[in-house]
Amino acid sequence: MRAVRGDQQGKVAALRVTLNRLGTVIFPILMGAIAEFFGLEVSFYVVGGMGLLALVWVALWAAKEASFR
Repeated sequence: MRAVRGDQQGKVAALRVTLNRLGTVIFPILMGAIAEFFGLEVSFYVVGGMGLLALVWVALWAAKEASFR
């Protein structure tokens, strides 16, 4: 939140809440579908790998943004 201008903080907070809510709906459904076809262990690896890829993407994006430096 510190990297965002004051007039943008409400939008950022709303986006964070929206993505959190989507995550609580999408990840269980996705994980259940993967577990149904490939097994429970594989579903943990796939969902975890997707999370790691998302973190790497955000880290690379933040590294390029001047406001995070």
